[in-house]
Amino acid sequence: MSLAACSRASGKSRTYLKRVAALSNISVGNQNSSYSKALRNSVIRSASKGQSIATIAKAQGLLESSVCSIISLTPGLVQKRRKYRISQARVDHREVLKAFLAEHPECIRRDIVSRLNKSFHWLYRNDKDWLYRHLPAKTVPQPNPRVDWHKRDKHVGKEILKAKKAGLHFRNWVEADRYLGERDWFPRYKGKLPKSTRFLSTMIN
Repeated sequence: MSLAACSRASGKSRTYLKRVAALSNISVGNQNSSYSKALRNSVIRSASKGQSIATIAKAQGLLESSVCSIISLTPGLVQKRRKYRISQARVDHREVLKAFLAEHPECIRRDIVSRLNKSFHWLYRNDKDWLYRHLPAKTVPQPNPRVDWHKRDKHVGKEILKAKKAGLHFRNWVEADRYLGERDWFPRYKGKLPKSTRFLSTMIN
């Protein structure tokens, strides 16, 4: 039975069937068979080092789809590349934060959230422990009887909406307050921050 017939009969994609066949050491007719073992091994080595599909294709004189096929049919390589990308992203975002802290030693957490929005949110989702070990110490709120709570509610609400658009969620009010700079606004001042409280309540699991 041909690969196409197997795909129709099983309802599985050809790529999936090729991967299963490769894992079971079953030879199937596919484009990769026309490539030499040396070429396939070269592609696999480059892919294992995290090189992009486009870079590998250009270096080897192949179509990007051919490179993708070789990668997908190599057991464990897709997962290895995914781990590599996450590891590289972690290094890159950490370096961005460390460089900013070195250049702005007097900054506060809110400055980092505002200026390094992308790196902050990536680290918050994927490297939270490291992030909180390197953030500036929390600022202690000072009593201010002239606080414009309406204005503050609008400002905090905007920060919360940014976090919501970034897909963030919080386990409780304390974690949410920590994200906002640990100013003890929630749940202490929920009554004075109605709009922010309403937005934030939809993000707490």
